[in-house]
Amino acid sequence: MLNRDFRVGDKVVYPNHGIAVVENINDRSVGDRSTQFYQLRLCSNNSLVMIPTDGISQVGLRKVINDKEVNKLYRILQNGSVREYDNWMGRYRENLERMQSGSIFEVAEVLKNLFFLSNQKDLSYREKKMFSKARYLIVSELMEVQELPEQDIEQKLDKALSKCMKKKK
Repeated sequence: MLNRDFRVGDKVVYPNHGIAVVENINDRSVGDRSTQFYQLRLCSNNSLVMIPTDGISQVGLRKVINDKEVNKLYRILQNGSVREYDNWMGRYRENLERMQSGSIFEVAEVLKNLFFLSNQKDLSYREKKMFSKARYLIVSELMEVQELPEQDIEQKLDKALSKCMKKKK
């Protein structure tokens, strides 16, 4: 899903931050060599980020998902497959890695697992923040792709997660 051919005006996803717009592609001198950078404007807070064009795979920068991938995302959210852990630190670390991966499908797994866990017991402060971030990342990307209002996306998301709970039980 990674694509090195971003152009000015493209909407991309910057892992753990959400949708961004490529505003410019700049050449900058770093030491004695010139490097190309994508200048991104984060939609969530209007801040600017510079990413070296040759470093996007390490960062996980990617294009917004397409309609076919939306269906896959909803299937993941409602499939009833939930990862359970013996210790919270292992769970937190794995979820953090998934959040930073750049994959919307990994973020969906985090959301689903934390949703299931939150129906069993109270989440820790860190996990509540991660749950909110995962939900935000998914909702914002789905709003972009499906061109629907936030409320409609949230309802669809809640419906998918409810199906997961029914299948899991």
